[in-house]
Amino acid sequence: MGSALAMIALTLLHLQTQPGQALRRTSVPDSSEAPVQREPDLSAFLEGNEESAGYEVDLVAHTDYLREHPYDLNTVTLEELQSIPGILPTDASAVIDRRRSINRFTSVSQLLLLEEDGEGILLRLAPFVFVRPQSKGSDVVRARSRLRSDFREPTPERVDLGSPVSIYERLTICPFTTTSVGAVLEKESGERVADGIVSGYFELRDLPLNSQIVVGDYVVESGQGLLFWRNRYSSKGGNPAVSARRLPRGVRPFCSAAGEGYLRGIAVSFERLMSSGVNCSLFASRRSVDGTIDETGNLASVDENGLFRTEQELKKRNAAYERLIGGRAAWSMPGGIAAGISFFRSWFDRPMILDKITGETRRVFGAVGVDAMAGFGRLHFFGEAAWSVKSAFIIGTVVNISRRSNVVLLWRDYSTGYFNRHAGGFSEASETRNERGFYIGWNLAMDGQVTVTGWFDQYSSPAGTLSGVLPSGGRDIAIRIDAPLSRTITSSLRLSRRIAEVAESDSKRFDRATAILATRTLYRARVRLDLHPVRKVELTTQGEMRTVRQGGMKSGGGSLSQELRIRPTNSVSVSTKMVFFDSGASGSPLYQVEADVPGTYSNPALSGSGRRCCIVAQWRMVSWFELSLKYATAVSVTRGMVLVR
Repeated sequence: MGSALAMIALTLLHLQTQPGQALRRTSVPDSSEAPVQREPDLSAFLEGNEESAGYEVDLVAHTDYLREHPYDLNTVTLEELQSIPGILPTDASAVIDRRRSINRFTSVSQLLLLEEDGEGILLRLAPFVFVRPQSKGSDVVRARSRLRSDFREPTPERVDLGSPVSIYERLTICPFTTTSVGAVLEKESGERVADGIVSGYFELRDLPLNSQIVVGDYVVESGQGLLFWRNRYSSKGGNPAVSARRLPRGVRPFCSAAGEGYLRGIAVSFERLMSSGVNCSLFASRRSVDGTIDETGNLASVDENGLFRTEQELKKRNAAYERLIGGRAAWSMPGGIAAGISFFRSWFDRPMILDKITGETRRVFGAVGVDAMAGFGRLHFFGEAAWSVKSAFIIGTVVNISRRSNVVLLWRDYSTGYFNRHAGGFSEASETRNERGFYIGWNLAMDGQVTVTGWFDQYSSPAGTLSGVLPSGGRDIAIRIDAPLSRTITSSLRLSRRIAEVAESDSKRFDRATAILATRTLYRARVRLDLHPVRKVELTTQGEMRTVRQGGMKSGGGSLSQELRIRPTNSVSVSTKMVFFDSGASGSPLYQVEADVPGTYSNPALSGSGRRCCIVAQWRMVSWFELSLKYATAVSVTRGMVLVR
């Protein structure tokens, strides 16, 4: 028997000062009352990944990164807008169309003038975009502070070392146009302050030779993510035709609480050397790696969640250290043709286990990758080939049928022996290795604002792993239709089928599947209606049916939810949601994305039969201070037992 969950958050929002000006909040409409920002709708991005443990953590890291590195509304591309969670393809097209009609945005608040749902698009985009002033000037201070407390009854299964209070503090100082300093501290509920995550950087830009220097924490985005990417975020939801193709931004300062994907040291970048299209970067890093050490002193596993709440979790901290040097050179020319080469070499202070089945270990790793892209009319080709112990490659093309419709075709082949813990290529699994597959995603805009998105993915893991000793594979297909029924009602229908297979392996050729041993098929249908009866009231109704077939057995389940969002004033927002669910006899839980306090996202697993209710309230007291409160409770019946959570 547990207790209800309540969370309270105090947020000091982004502040900005310029010489001779008072403090004001950035990226919001010019108003005496700055509206409460809406957190991104993650339901579309989580589609197809609800059952992936920890996937929402990668999604949080992705949105945090976008907050820290917002796009300029006057230079952002259609694809970059579509990569923002909660932004539909039609939203992105409306923003680009508006920019073309007025030539240039002068403030983010001009998004209110969009013909379709200007206020909604503004609220969804505001945390991730800004407008760079034409005149020279600098942001002096931008800060965000969040204090959250989880009120739970202690459980005998876990004894926390710290308090239930979560702390998030971030500060960015830009005293000059060429200088910025950032730092972040996060302590999760149950952790001690000393065991929290600390990250920061010092950046100098616009130096001679168009150079940039970052000291401290930074991320590297190169090619299609086979060598470097900021995290393993890979979604088939949202816009499937865009999510499969990486849009790298090179070396960027890192100031986030995400526990993976970053380097710590120094990076130097040069852009447009000698007025040409040549860019290059050199970087060096030394950072600790958390994980588990086996009885022989080898690094058996890497833990990247950054949580140190108990004595057992604390033993994983600083299990090893990695030193790394690397670089990248890229060349581009007008017409959309570009190519690049990336490399690195790293050393661990203790052996790291590559394959838990064979016991292969290594201390020294090296990797090199070559990537290219080219555009020819409506066709855009992209790809990358990399080598690290073994090879990996990905190649694809985007077909732009029209300005609002496109299709992507992609083939990937990651060898079983390919090992690179800094990679984040498109994949079904969490690692960029032991996978091959073909993917097609589409985004089609029909008449009357109707959009049809979806994907088909045929994939396989040719060799067994410790988590799945036998080879495995599957097929994943989903179709989503969004259509307005009236000016105040929009609808969404999603149909999907997911087949997972486990195969028997030929003992002479371990990486070749010879017979299918077991098959699990999951069918899902989801209907959603969004109603806007008045300007500041939103009502969402969603129903889902699910059927699981496995081993000659069939089980069903489903859920029905109702969510109400009210903004009585610009400074107050209240959201409440009620879910009735029945996960059936398959043993697999249902997942429901629900509102949360700013900067956190909930995707709770619902098992058994019961109901869940949550309420979130936000109050913007002044332009720089916000109070948020969440209360959630769930009652379910599982195997005759009544559970209250």
